[in-house]
Amino acid sequence: RLPGEKGCRLRATTRGRRAWNRHKPDGSEGPEGWLGLTGNLLPCHYSVQSVASDTQYEISLPGLGSVSGGGVSHVETNYGVSFPRGWCYLQTGSFELGQGSLVVTGGRFAIGPISPMSWIVCLRVPGLEWDFRSTDLGTKFLHSFSASNTCLSLNGTAPGGRSIEISAHAAKGTFAEEDVWIPTVEGFRNKPGCAETFSAEIKIVARRKGKLAGAWRVPMSVLEFGGEFLTT
Repeated sequence: RLPGEKGCRLRATTRGRRAWNRHKPDGSEGPEGWLGLTGNLLPCHYSVQSVASDTQYEISLPGLGSVSGGGVSHVETNYGVSFPRGWCYLQTGSFELGQGSLVVTGGRFAIGPISPMSWIVCLRVPGLEWDFRSTDLGTKFLHSFSASNTCLSLNGTAPGGRSIEISAHAAKGTFAEEDVWIPTVEGFRNKPGCAETFSAEIKIVARRKGKLAGAWRVPMSVLEFGGEFLTT
């Protein structure tokens, strides 16, 4: 059942799991990279079960009937003590005929006395399986974002001459009226919570040693701002 809606039902079936690293489908390598080996050092861990799985769904709404169809699902989870102080999130899997997927997550984590800004980028398209992480040696990011202007821009460079440029924007009216509840050290709260839309447009440009490796413009994508980033 969908929360808050009496009688609403969602049924979904996924198949064809695509692991973060297709060469290690056991999940031994995921979005955190080497940092995932540090155990309880991180207040929040991030795990991705599938970057893109074929999905069939049916939604039933009281008084409106049912609608069914197919698409691509991204399956992930977080676990630990609490979410970051603030974060941004982008996700889409609706390009390259369902074979392309992008995940971007950036957060300000409280680790002891410091709160570094960390980014993870996952781009998967035929012929390109690129990861960018702030915690990997030689990887650098430049970013700007604004929840009030509903936009995000991120440029990343990594060893081997890889670079990526990502921008996202959504109309303000597409965000939910009420902030989503999130886990904190004091329990679930929505002040601040997070604001999200599923109608963002994302532009992606990937280059290898200065030469264009691919460019995409993807509508109907996820854009989310949470925690203290809601005030940006």
